[in-house]
Amino acid sequence: MNTMLWFGIMGFTIVISLNAIALLASAANPSTALFFSTDWWGVWFPIYLVWFIFAVTGLGIKLSP
Repeated sequence: MNTMLWFGIMGFTIVISLNAIALLASAANPSTALFFSTDWWGVWFPIYLVWFIFAVTGLGIKLSP
């Protein structure tokens, strides 16, 4: 498997896990962990975007001739 694709998949897995843990365990400010809430866009969306770019780049490299 291509390294960029592997990093993208692993990054998504880690971020989804962290987001789920924050949603379940955060008593201080659970609104930042709620998917697609106003606070979520500022905290989690940039991280998801980075790993999405890694995965798409890796997929593009893997599928290119």
